Amino acid sequence: MNEKPIKVDAATDRTVSELAYFLRTTKKAVVAIAVAEYSEQRDRYLAAPATSGGSGEGEFGPEDGGGEHGAPGDHGTGDTRASARPTVLDLAPLQRLALRRTELVRAFATHGAGGIRLLDTAPAAPGEAGLVLLAETDIVEGGQAAWDLSRVASQLLGLRVEVISTTMLRLFDKPRLRRALEQSRPL
Repeated sequence: MNEKPIKVDAATDRTVSELAYFLRTTKKAVVAIAVAEYSEQRDRYLAAPATSGGSGEGEFGPEDGGGEHGAPGDHGTGDTRASARPTVLDLAPLQRLALRRTELVRAFATHGAGGIRLLDTAPAAPGEAGLVLLAETDIVEGGQAAWDLSRVASQLLGLRVEVISTTMLRLFDKPRLRRALEQSRPL
Protein backbone atom coordinates (compact mmCIF):
# COMPACT_ATOMS: atom_id res chain seq x y z
CA MET A 1 0.00 0.00 0.00
CA ASN A 2 1.38 3.37 -1.01
CA GLU A 3 0.64 5.78 1.83
CA LYS A 4 0.48 9.51 1.31
CA PRO A 5 1.21 12.04 4.05
CA ILE A 6 -1.58 14.13 5.48
CA LYS A 7 -0.72 17.81 5.53
CA VAL A 8 -1.47 19.59 8.77
CA ASP A 9 -0.35 22.80 10.38
CA ALA A 10 2.78 22.85 12.55
CA ALA A 11 0.88 23.03 15.85
CA THR A 12 -1.21 19.92 15.02
CA ASP A 13 1.89 18.05 13.89
CA ARG A 14 3.64 18.95 17.15
CA THR A 15 0.63 17.79 19.20
CA VAL A 16 0.42 14.48 17.33
CA SER A 17 4.19 13.99 17.70
CA GLU A 18 4.05 14.65 21.45
CA LEU A 19 1.12 12.27 21.90
CA ALA A 20 2.95 9.58 19.95
CA TYR A 21 6.01 10.06 22.12
CA PHE A 22 4.13 9.95 25.43
CA LEU A 23 1.93 7.03 24.36
CA ARG A 24 4.96 5.18 22.97
CA THR A 25 3.35 4.66 19.59
CA THR A 26 3.54 6.10 16.10
CA LYS A 27 2.02 9.31 14.80
CA LYS A 28 0.03 7.19 12.35
CA ALA A 29 -1.51 5.23 15.25
CA VAL A 30 -2.41 8.44 17.10
CA VAL A 31 -4.20 9.81 14.04
CA ALA A 32 -5.99 6.48 13.41
CA ILE A 33 -7.26 6.35 16.99
CA ALA A 34 -8.37 9.99 16.86
CA VAL A 35 -10.27 9.39 13.61
CA ALA A 36 -11.91 6.27 15.08
CA GLU A 37 -13.01 8.15 18.20
CA TYR A 38 -14.31 11.04 16.08
CA SER A 39 -16.28 8.54 13.99
CA GLU A 40 -17.72 6.90 17.10
CA GLN A 41 -18.74 10.26 18.59
CA ARG A 42 -20.28 11.33 15.30
CA ASP A 43 -22.20 8.04 15.05
CA ARG A 44 -23.60 8.60 18.55
CA TYR A 45 -24.52 12.18 17.71
CA LEU A 46 -26.24 11.24 14.47
CA ALA A 47 -28.11 8.35 16.08
CA ALA A 48 -29.31 10.43 19.06
CA PRO A 49 -32.93 11.61 18.97
CA ALA A 50 -33.46 15.32 18.39
CA THR A 51 -34.08 17.49 21.41
CA SER A 52 -36.33 20.50 21.40
CA GLY A 53 -35.10 23.95 22.16
CA GLY A 54 -31.77 25.60 21.49
CA SER A 55 -30.53 26.56 18.09
CA GLY A 56 -30.99 23.09 16.67
CA GLU A 57 -27.39 23.03 15.60
CA GLY A 58 -25.54 19.87 16.36
CA GLU A 59 -22.14 19.43 17.86
CA PHE A 60 -20.69 19.60 14.36
CA GLY A 61 -22.44 22.80 13.28
CA PRO A 62 -25.05 23.60 10.67
CA GLU A 63 -22.89 22.62 7.72
CA ASP A 64 -23.26 18.93 8.59
CA GLY A 65 -27.04 18.94 8.41
CA GLY A 66 -27.54 19.57 12.11
CA GLY A 67 -29.02 23.03 11.59
CA GLU A 68 -32.51 24.02 12.59
CA HIS A 69 -33.77 24.13 9.02
CA GLY A 70 -32.72 20.57 8.22
CA ALA A 71 -31.59 19.28 4.87
CA PRO A 72 -32.70 20.67 1.53
CA GLY A 73 -36.07 19.21 0.62
CA ASP A 74 -36.85 18.51 4.28
CA HIS A 75 -39.99 20.67 4.19
CA GLY A 76 -39.94 21.26 7.93
CA THR A 77 -40.25 17.64 9.02
CA GLY A 78 -37.74 18.21 11.81
CA ASP A 79 -34.62 16.20 12.44
CA THR A 80 -33.29 14.30 9.44
CA ARG A 81 -29.94 13.23 10.87
CA ALA A 82 -30.73 9.53 11.21
CA SER A 83 -32.45 9.20 7.84
CA ALA A 84 -30.17 11.48 5.84
CA ARG A 85 -26.87 9.99 6.98
CA PRO A 86 -26.41 6.31 7.62
CA THR A 87 -24.15 5.42 10.52
CA VAL A 88 -21.98 2.44 11.31
CA LEU A 89 -24.86 1.16 13.42
CA ASP A 90 -27.00 0.87 10.26
CA LEU A 91 -24.59 -1.62 8.71
CA ALA A 92 -24.82 -5.41 8.89
CA PRO A 93 -22.44 -7.08 11.38
CA LEU A 94 -20.01 -8.28 8.72
CA GLN A 95 -19.92 -4.81 7.13
CA ARG A 96 -19.18 -3.24 10.52
CA LEU A 97 -16.42 -5.76 11.04
CA ALA A 98 -14.92 -5.01 7.62
CA LEU A 99 -15.07 -1.26 8.26
CA ARG A 100 -13.50 -1.43 11.71
CA ARG A 101 -11.17 -4.39 11.15
CA THR A 102 -7.95 -2.41 11.64
CA GLU A 103 -9.23 -0.78 14.82
CA LEU A 104 -10.30 -4.17 16.17
CA VAL A 105 -6.91 -5.74 15.43
CA ARG A 106 -5.18 -2.79 17.11
CA ALA A 107 -7.46 -2.95 20.16
CA PHE A 108 -6.89 -6.70 20.51
CA ALA A 109 -3.14 -6.19 20.19
CA THR A 110 -3.17 -3.73 23.10
CA HIS A 111 -4.72 -6.53 25.16
CA GLY A 112 -2.05 -9.01 24.06
CA ALA A 113 -4.29 -10.86 21.59
CA GLY A 114 -3.76 -11.74 17.94
CA GLY A 115 -4.57 -14.37 15.33
CA ILE A 116 -8.17 -13.16 15.10
CA ARG A 117 -10.57 -15.33 13.13
CA LEU A 118 -14.29 -15.02 12.37
CA LEU A 119 -16.07 -18.15 13.54
CA ASP A 120 -19.71 -17.30 13.09
CA THR A 121 -22.38 -14.67 12.85
CA ALA A 122 -24.75 -15.72 15.58
CA PRO A 123 -27.99 -14.07 16.65
CA ALA A 124 -27.67 -12.66 20.16
CA ALA A 125 -31.45 -12.69 20.53
CA PRO A 126 -34.33 -12.89 18.07
CA GLY A 127 -33.84 -10.03 15.61
CA GLU A 128 -30.46 -9.06 17.08
CA ALA A 129 -27.13 -9.77 15.36
CA GLY A 130 -23.89 -10.89 16.92
CA LEU A 131 -20.46 -12.25 16.03
CA VAL A 132 -18.25 -15.02 17.35
CA LEU A 133 -14.51 -14.46 17.03
CA LEU A 134 -11.52 -16.64 17.85
CA ALA A 135 -8.34 -15.03 19.16
CA GLU A 136 -4.98 -16.08 20.53
CA THR A 137 -4.80 -14.62 24.03
CA ASP A 138 -2.07 -14.13 26.58
CA ILE A 139 -1.88 -17.27 28.70
CA VAL A 140 -1.18 -15.19 31.81
CA GLU A 141 -4.57 -13.45 31.51
CA GLY A 142 -6.42 -16.78 31.64
CA GLY A 143 -10.18 -16.82 31.08
CA GLN A 144 -10.48 -13.09 31.77
CA ALA A 145 -8.81 -12.26 28.44
CA ALA A 146 -11.69 -13.57 26.31
CA TRP A 147 -14.23 -11.65 28.39
CA ASP A 148 -12.22 -8.42 28.11
CA LEU A 149 -11.84 -8.86 24.35
CA SER A 150 -15.58 -9.54 23.99
CA ARG A 151 -16.31 -6.28 25.78
CA VAL A 152 -13.80 -4.33 23.64
CA ALA A 153 -15.13 -5.78 20.37
CA SER A 154 -18.76 -5.22 21.39
CA GLN A 155 -18.09 -1.56 22.15
CA LEU A 156 -16.15 -1.04 18.94
CA LEU A 157 -18.67 -2.73 16.65
CA GLY A 158 -21.86 -1.75 18.48
CA LEU A 159 -23.20 -5.31 18.70
CA ARG A 160 -22.78 -8.42 20.82
CA VAL A 161 -19.45 -10.14 20.17
CA GLU A 162 -18.32 -13.36 21.81
CA VAL A 163 -14.59 -14.03 21.78
CA ILE A 164 -13.31 -17.56 22.27
CA SER A 165 -9.68 -17.96 23.30
CA THR A 166 -7.83 -20.38 21.04
CA THR A 167 -5.11 -20.47 23.70
CA MET A 168 -7.55 -21.88 26.23
CA LEU A 169 -8.95 -24.34 23.68
CA ARG A 170 -5.43 -25.50 22.85
CA LEU A 171 -4.81 -26.20 26.53
CA PHE A 172 -8.14 -27.76 27.49
CA ASP A 173 -10.14 -28.87 24.43
CA LYS A 174 -8.04 -29.70 21.35
CA PRO A 175 -10.90 -31.37 19.40
CA ARG A 176 -13.04 -28.24 19.81
CA LEU A 177 -10.08 -26.09 18.74
CA ARG A 178 -9.62 -28.18 15.59
CA ARG A 179 -13.35 -27.86 14.72
CA ALA A 180 -13.34 -24.12 15.45
CA LEU A 181 -10.31 -23.54 13.22
CA GLU A 182 -11.87 -25.57 10.41
CA GLN A 183 -15.13 -23.63 10.62
CA SER A 184 -13.54 -20.18 10.91
CA ARG A 185 -11.70 -17.90 8.54
CA PRO A 186 -8.97 -15.32 9.14
CA LEU A 187 -10.12 -11.82 9.88
